[in-house]
Amino acid sequence: MTATRTRPSLLMIACFMVMALALPQIRELLEGQLATHVLIQMPLLASAGWLCGQAYSRSLERPMQCWNTGGVPGLLLVMFVLLFWMLPRSVDAAVAQLGFEIGKFISLPLAGGVLALSFPRAPILIRGAIKANVVSMCVVLAWLYSVAPIRLCTSYLAGEQHQLGRAFALCAAMLSIVWGASLMFELGVWRGRFWVLPARS
Repeated sequence: MTATRTRPSLLMIACFMVMALALPQIRELLEGQLATHVLIQMPLLASAGWLCGQAYSRSLERPMQCWNTGGVPGLLLVMFVLLFWMLPRSVDAAVAQLGFEIGKFISLPLAGGVLALSFPRAPILIRGAIKANVVSMCVVLAWLYSVAPIRLCTSYLAGEQHQLGRAFALCAAMLSIVWGASLMFELGVWRGRFWVLPARS
């Protein structure tokens, strides 16, 4: 009953997010800077899809068992979409070409929805590997955007490119701390006595 009541709320929030991000004023504001385009607009689009996936997670439980065993096929699809939109040429095309912009507003929410349906189904080792891959990708992109001698995204200035590199480095550090602490907690709960102090005699 609670899930049924929650579903319309999640769908309304997701639709509001996508419609707000599609408004010309907000779209121009976020796409006006490289860092806000890549690290604010794109994650928000994926987050809207995540909410939709959460809303329909129970309804799609049986279809997920048919093609998304262990969440691996869905996670591979999500990684492909994320890698595509991390390419400088794709970021440029989203600004310059309407077709790529529409594709971004469709593919990123779709990837977020698939992620919400796939990530909880994956074994803990797979989830850990995905998190490690995301952190390493942020490190590589931080290095790439920081040291590249030329503009990788021709629609933006070189200074914005370096700013994005520093932002990726910050994201890598923050994700490492948060996910590392989460992993320690999960291991502690799993092993039972990890966080328990020895009893005094």
